[in-house]
Amino acid sequence: MFEKFEEFEKRKDYINWFKEIDKILLENWSIPESYIRMIYFLHNYLLEEVNNELDVEFCKANLLKYFNEWLEKFWDDDIFLFFIWKILYISEWYFWLSDDDKVLEEKLAFKMQLKALSKKPDNILYNWAVTFSRWDLYNSNKLKEQILNDKTYLNWLIWYGFPWIYIISCLKFKY
Repeated sequence: MFEKFEEFEKRKDYINWFKEIDKILLENWSIPESYIRMIYFLHNYLLEEVNNELDVEFCKANLLKYFNEWLEKFWDDDIFLFFIWKILYISEWYFWLSDDDKVLEEKLAFKMQLKALSKKPDNILYNWAVTFSRWDLYNSNKLKEQILNDKTYLNWLIWYGFPWIYIISCLKFKY
């Protein structure tokens, strides 16, 4: 299944492959990783590749549809919560959220991070995400160095394909 996503991600032929990806999701409806990849796939298309208004509307509608369905379905899945928080911080407007003016603890993305961390409090990635969002630079930097020097975490991120790029970019960011 993931090989198909990787093929689509490399070709960046988003709209033409959308129906086939949707079929993969229907066949793998219980696997959160497939939904994570779909959300990242559509999100990347909207931010980086879109070239006409019809494609924008098509992707926005599907992104919102999938997000709303999956958020309820995978609210207790720490991996889903971990990956999706990043997209919400990047472009919450695609999800009909208006969290910019809220305090951190009221933002959906941060609630997702806390929920993931509560499920696996020893996960360094989840701890890093929370400290990063809180702008606790000292602890965030310590955790990110641990992650970047730990092949287990890096391989885990890489296994998720395209979504890992967003997380790695945050980890490598100098602040």
